[in-house]
Amino acid sequence: MLPLTILTLGLAALQTSSVQALKPPTVGSNGHTKQQASFGTVPGRFIVEYDTSSLSKRDVLESVASSLSESGVDVSVNTDFDSSVFQGASITLTGNDTTVDDLKALAGVRNAWPASVITLDDEIKPNEPQSWNPHLLTGVQAIHDQGNKGSGVKIAIIDTGVDYTHPALGGGIGEGYPITHGYDFYSDINNPSNDPMDCNGHGTFVTSLIISSDEKVPGVAPGASVSFYKVFGCEDSTTDDVIIAAMIKAYEEKPDVMTLSLGSNQGL
Repeated sequence: MLPLTILTLGLAALQTSSVQALKPPTVGSNGHTKQQASFGTVPGRFIVEYDTSSLSKRDVLESVASSLSESGVDVSVNTDFDSSVFQGASITLTGNDTTVDDLKALAGVRNAWPASVITLDDEIKPNEPQSWNPHLLTGVQAIHDQGNKGSGVKIAIIDTGVDYTHPALGGGIGEGYPITHGYDFYSDINNPSNDPMDCNGHGTFVTSLIISSDEKVPGVAPGASVSFYKVFGCEDSTTDDVIIAAMIKAYEEKPDVMTLSLGSNQGL
């Protein structure tokens, strides 16, 4: 089971990541921001962590909404985070210039931060030849030579999706395949489908590094099984509330390893 502290540190990293100015915003057909304006945050959207030591989650949300409405602020909930590791919500505020400090001062709020735009790192070009062998460099080949290829290990991958039809990744998804199941949080954070098909390429590349069965370019753990949590679409950016929802779902499914190959120089 994934240690609780790892997920907690991951959530903390989302809170404290540095952000840099991005290009002007462009909104995709599903309402997601492709590139967000100044400082890499979504205007009016915040992540709020509840303090449920004295109030229930419902009472906290009602208290927050009531306090803000008195100042002329409308509150809409994008998604709830209800987990043993994180209690809170992604909310959108309209009608006022509410700050993070304003939210933190409200009763029942433990922490709050602006919802950030997370971008992928440099473009992956999987068909370009490599001038070095990473398996030899890291010692993976020696582990494989001992017969250890990750059999029985469950790995949760949070990324852009995966082309599970690729023969090197098993050619399918579900029972009997190395990719056992997956979810698409990007298309619908509150009701993710069970189809994590990749239209970007980054997640498929990352998955191949882990479980590829290609003899010429084997994965680090080709005997492992993978569950997938799609948090990007065809574009190169997403928001941290989508990533938090995927992290919580992955944690609840108790993998041995959770991996997120996300973030550009703005951090994650």
